[in-house]
Amino acid sequence: MPAWRSTFSDLTRMQCRVLPLRRQDMQLLARYDAFFGLPDSGHVAMDAVVFELATELRARHDLKTPDALHQAVAIHPGCDEFWTRDARLAKAAAGRIAMIVIDETR
Repeated sequence: MPAWRSTFSDLTRMQCRVLPLRRQDMQLLARYDAFFGLPDSGHVAMDAVVFELATELRARHDLKTPDALHQAVAIHPGCDEFWTRDARLAKAAAGRIAMIVIDETR
């Protein structure tokens, strides 16, 4: 059984870092930077194939560009799961990748 591995794009890293920078929360920023630097984390480049898939997802499911790019980055290299807080994204991913919707109300 392969070890757990997370993948991310530069878009994911950028979006995670905005709020700590805006709030000048250097502790949270350092935690995100440490996560993205873990040896079990892998960077996925957003190449032309990812943009083509994102275009298809955006057109078919009326997704916003960042959401379509996030999903395409996960689908293209064959990730097993896509974790999100946005349940609306599950429909676009149906049959392509398992969606894990995190419910923060609990």
